[in-house]
Amino acid sequence: MELAVCKFCGQTIAEEYETKEKAIEEGTMACSCAQARAYQQLRERAQAAKLELRDMLLKDDDVHNVKAVEQVIFDFLVSAVDLIAEDKIYKITLGLSSGGKVDMKAGSGGKISLKRSVALTNKREV
Repeated sequence: MELAVCKFCGQTIAEEYETKEKAIEEGTMACSCAQARAYQQLRERAQAAKLELRDMLLKDDDVHNVKAVEQVIFDFLVSAVDLIAEDKIYKITLGLSSGGKVDMKAGSGGKISLKRSVALTNKREV
């Protein structure tokens, strides 16, 4: 068992966790030092982006004739949200074999921008 500890200031919280990684994460999320608070905001923003991504990608949109993506694609993009939130990547664009693409990027003020686009073409020859 590991005691929860903030990864920024080292403050120990009287909680025990199974793994060191979990103890550090939970300790940091419970700490009130300035760096931990900034980290908490980052994690909250990433969580909100993941919820929006779920809503955007895992539901069929019959109005716009857009199908839900496969779970494996969604899981990949959730990992990308974490990388964007942690400033490890700035932008990712993923072309979907089912049509369209998903763009995600870091926005101003620490926001995460999500966009799914499907080009609809209606061509007729008479």
